[in-house]
Amino acid sequence: MRAVLTLALALCLASLAGIEVSFRREVSAWVRPWLNDDQNSVMLGGHWKPELDLILLTTDAGLALDSRLSVRAAGWYWRGEGGDDSDIDAKLYRGWLRMSRDLWEARVGLQKINFGPAQMLRSLQWFDQLNPRDPLQHTTGVWAGLGRIYFANNAGLWGWVVLGEGEPRGTMAMNSRKDAPEFGSRFECPIIDGSLGLTYHHRELEEPGNAGDPICDSYAVDGRWDWAIGFWTELAAHRYRHIDSLYRQKWLQSYTIGADYTIGAGNGLYVLAEAMYVRRANHFFRRQSFDTCWDDSRTNDVDNGILSASMSYPLGMMDQLTLIVTYDVDANSYYRYFSWQRTWDYVTAHLNLNWNPDYAAPGASPRETGLSAQFMLTAHF
Repeated sequence: MRAVLTLALALCLASLAGIEVSFRREVSAWVRPWLNDDQNSVMLGGHWKPELDLILLTTDAGLALDSRLSVRAAGWYWRGEGGDDSDIDAKLYRGWLRMSRDLWEARVGLQKINFGPAQMLRSLQWFDQLNPRDPLQHTTGVWAGLGRIYFANNAGLWGWVVLGEGEPRGTMAMNSRKDAPEFGSRFECPIIDGSLGLTYHHRELEEPGNAGDPICDSYAVDGRWDWAIGFWTELAAHRYRHIDSLYRQKWLQSYTIGADYTIGAGNGLYVLAEAMYVRRANHFFRRQSFDTCWDDSRTNDVDNGILSASMSYPLGMMDQLTLIVTYDVDANSYYRYFSWQRTWDYVTAHLNLNWNPDYAAPGASPRETGLSAQFMLTAHF
């Protein structure tokens, strides 16, 4: 409620001050029944997301000062054989101030930071929780200061300071230390009919019972090239130090390769495929197997592969069909998703089908199992 009142106050003050204002709203409602024979469950939900953009200053020299303030209020109700459950919450979704010119920008506040060419299996998903199955593409932001410089040859240099939240973010394992500053940078440049990116991030960790001050340094290389087909890769490595626990490997490595192509049939069938390999190990290059260590559960390398493919086909100006199939190699499990989307001027309708394994993946909700359908209506105005 405090976030909603803050947004209303900002809108009133901006109107009184004569500041140029853009106000948008997004409202959605959905129903999701489970279609399993042994699971008689249904879930209802919705959200309201007003967004306020303010242009505070513009000069003849090209300097601009603008701001965005957005609140998201969301709630859901679930009823199943084990009873019912519900939740409702309203909090600040975005709140940042930006100063910019033609070749640079600086932004501070609650914002979204994401990068990398991968679209489904993202090794560089360090600061967001974007899900390819989410039709609205919502993600929580991070409290950060971000600066970007752009060069004449389309190269770019990023730098950021992020406030630790005391919990994992994106694909990063282990909790960040609450309120501790994290920092990093990224360099992008064109190369051989494509682009190359180099990224670094440093953060302090919270590890219960740890005598030292554990830290994590993350390194990544990514690139994208558009030749006969689009091709990209992401390679990320996280180095953990000063961790006492024998159950924590010193390296977490993640590698993604992907490709896409539009087949010239009908209105154009867009096909995308990605593969990700994840490895936890005590050595960056040398493999450590059960034959060379005294306890496989503590110090042995742990690895897994994930494959994902998607197809998207426009039926016309208003309708879009999407299919996503993901295969977890280690668990020998398939995750299937189908979506039909119809778009009018201000309203979008979604019919989504999810067919997941009958057991929950580690860290996932038990409700994300089995076969379910979701019908969603979203209005933008």
